[in-house]
Amino acid sequence: MKQLTQAELQNIEHATKILNAHEETVERVVNKTEDLLNTYGPIMRTYVDGISEIQQIFTGVVVNIIRSSDELKIITNNTQRIHDFVSAVIKLDAILTPSLVEKLSKLVSKE
Repeated sequence: MKQLTQAELQNIEHATKILNAHEETVERVVNKTEDLLNTYGPIMRTYVDGISEIQQIFTGVVVNIIRSSDELKIITNNTQRIHDFVSAVIKLDAILTPSLVEKLSKLVSKE
């Protein structure tokens, strides 16, 4: 096996120092990341749970609005029928003047 020159040995030593320096940096980044996850993970979980709860409440509100809307539609349809009946009575009242009632009475009594 060939013996390494002094320059090659210095290059290897320099590369080893750089790798060790990067290893420390990577370890620090990993440690900081773990610290952040441990700190902010529960906060994010609480946030996500809160958003989920709001979504469920909102869904319930929407369901109630739809039900109320359906009930209002039923009431409105019934109200429309009553309104139509009252309108017909008002029109009939306007048409049935005393003289028309008298004429109709005469026609009925002739038969």
